[in-house]
Amino acid sequence: MCPLDPSLGSAAPVRRAVTVEQPAPTLRALRIRNGARPDSTVAWCPYCEDVHHHGTGGGRRAAHCVREESPCRVTGYSLDVQGEAEAPHDVVPAALLAGRHRLSDALDGVSAEIRAAILRGVLGKRRAGPAFELRVDRARVSVIGESWWIDLDAFPARPELRSAPVPPSRTLSGRGLINLLAVLYGIPRGDVVMRLLHAVAPGAFDASGWLEISAAAEASIERRDAGEGGAR
Repeated sequence: MCPLDPSLGSAAPVRRAVTVEQPAPTLRALRIRNGARPDSTVAWCPYCEDVHHHGTGGGRRAAHCVREESPCRVTGYSLDVQGEAEAPHDVVPAALLAGRHRLSDALDGVSAEIRAAILRGVLGKRRAGPAFELRVDRARVSVIGESWWIDLDAFPARPELRSAPVPPSRTLSGRGLINLLAVLYGIPRGDVVMRLLHAVAPGAFDASGWLEISAAAEASIERRDAGEGGAR
C-alpha cells in the first residue's frame, strides 16, 4: 500500500501553529581611531564570518551582511562596543581558522554531496548526476536537483490501466529535501530538520532543545512559504 494518501488534501503533514520571536542579535564591536578622520566601529559577524565596518558608536544598525541566510538581513543587529583596537582584524575571534577560512564556504562546497548522501540513504537508487528514483508499491518517487515529484499511480495494479492518464490529484510535487522527507515519512518539517541535525550531531540536544528548535524551524519554514513561495 502506498504510504501517501492524496485524499487527505495536502502533501504535507499537519503543521504546528508556532510564533517565534526574532530579536536583533548583538555583535561584539571595537572602536578604531582614524587620526584626523572620524573614528569607526568594527564588529565580527558570526553569520557572515567576516568583519563589518560602521561609523562611530554602538547600538542598533542596519546589517552589512552579504550572505542570504544571515538573519541580520531582516532584523539588523546591535553593536556592543567593548573597547578600542588598532586594526579591524583585532575584532576577529581567537580561533585557528577565524578570519582565514569560513565554515559556511566549506559547507557550501560539500552541501550537494551531503544532500546526495541523504537521498541515497532514503531512496537507495541513483541515476547519472543528481537524479534519484524509488518505487514504493504503485508509486514512483523521482528527484532531480532540488525538484521532486511523486507519481502515485506510476505502476497500476491492472495492466490495462498502465496507459491511462494520471489524475492531477494523484501526483505530488515540490522542491527541497526537507519538504520531500516530510511528505515521504509523514512528519512535520521541523522534526525533519531536527533529525538531520541529530544525524550529524547525535546527542547534542536535550528534549527541550529538540522541541524548541523543531517548533522554531517549522514556524520559519511556514513564514518562508508565505513570503517566498517555498521552503528548502
